[in-house]
Amino acid sequence: MPNARCENCNLYLDDICTKQKHVEKLIYLLKKRVKKFAGIPYNITPGIRHNEIVSASSWNCLHSMCDGVLYYEQFAENPRNFDFNLDMLE
Repeated sequence: MPNARCENCNLYLDDICTKQKHVEKLIYLLKKRVKKFAGIPYNITPGIRHNEIVSASSWNCLHSMCDGVLYYEQFAENPRNFDFNLDMLE
């Protein structure tokens, strides 16, 4: 899977999903919001926000919580910390 970057803090999925629970939350949100045409994902509505993946209790400093939207970057390097494929969205 190509990577996604937060519009506010410019962090990629590897930096955002530091724990397994973050990866699980991302997959849950993708499954819930992905729109498909002929079985191929084409849109995620509404967009996934950084603070939806990392809950308030996980932030080290609550005043620095990021609410930026994650944007897909098709030419970015694939995430290294987890193996994501389209089968996870079914």
